[in-house]
Amino acid sequence: PWDIAQEERPASKVSLLATMASQQLLALAAALCVAQAFACDPNPCQHDGVCRGSSDSYTCLCPAFWKGANCEEDVDECEDNNGGCGDPSYYYCTNLEGAAPACLTIGGGQINSDPHFNGFMSQTFDVEGKSGGIYSLISDENLAVNARFAQAYTTGATTDEQTLMTSKFRAQGTWIAELGVLLDGVSDSVQVMEFSVEPSTAGMACPTATGDFSSDSICFMSGNARVVVNGKEINGLTPIPLGPEAELKLHNFKSFGRASLTAPAVDLSVDFVPPPKSWEIAADEAPQYTHLNINFARIELSNTANGIMGVTSRVKYADGKPVLTSTGPNGQGIIDGTIEDYELSSVTDTAFKFSQFAGQRCDSVSCSSEDRTTFKNVGAANI
Repeated sequence: PWDIAQEERPASKVSLLATMASQQLLALAAALCVAQAFACDPNPCQHDGVCRGSSDSYTCLCPAFWKGANCEEDVDECEDNNGGCGDPSYYYCTNLEGAAPACLTIGGGQINSDPHFNGFMSQTFDVEGKSGGIYSLISDENLAVNARFAQAYTTGATTDEQTLMTSKFRAQGTWIAELGVLLDGVSDSVQVMEFSVEPSTAGMACPTATGDFSSDSICFMSGNARVVVNGKEINGLTPIPLGPEAELKLHNFKSFGRASLTAPAVDLSVDFVPPPKSWEIAADEAPQYTHLNINFARIELSNTANGIMGVTSRVKYADGKPVLTSTGPNGQGIIDGTIEDYELSSVTDTAFKFSQFAGQRCDSVSCSSEDRTTFKNVGAANI
């Protein structure tokens, strides 16, 4: 018996059948969802990958920078077209886990002022060391570059407590006052060069220093600098041959002097930078306030080169990211060990903890070209 009117019975039966069919479809869909949930629960896809599956299989839709069955493998973008960084001769692609690659400039390095280091792979850091300390900058199979740090000065009024005299500069930090370069492989013996801000003792008759060094065509820096090559002091402006393909040149510019070394494995310049005129320092006192800047226009280094500057031929990583700035004083995080590990007894010494000079690597046999990298300044590409 029905509780509704006779004419409504057929329609009610149809409605009941439709409801039953709908419930069956919902149950089937729920079963399918359970099956998929079973394959994707827990989600096997790593790094926020999206799981799509059935009762017995699944597929992971991986986010950018990840690949693999479970999105577990980092995509090395550097394998394809240098990661989009550009010409691999000038730019180095370094892969970053789970992120876009970093493009590092391959270029010549610089050491300026206090001393501030611009590394060969885009690193930037400061090293203060200690006044009077001597440190290895570059140590490689055929090249050693060492520096003596000295008291540095900067612009800023200060008053002497004893004389009550006021000056326009003050002591602050350190800078490079002496440099030693040892170059092997260009002649029958190691070429040893020393560059110092101390006045020359060569005994040449030099014009009186006026502050415009370009007017002096006889003496380097008007005698207010010291250059020694293989034990002999050189103060003239005549190019000095060091071997068939190696040469040292001294040149006077208006406000500074430059020593340029050219050899098959390195092109570097040493700038002698006197104090600014605004400090009003007498010409004969200028050497005490002069410092050296170093520019490596081109250098060929092995993959184990060391020294405070030499270590920047390689990039260090922390948490999957390149370390391009120091994490503490004296290049911490960039250099190997501590600043004390790089100390030397003189600017022509080569013995320190990480020394690589003079056949102390590669079993005393020259390394193959595949074991070396050339860093160079190439116009705007390396600015």
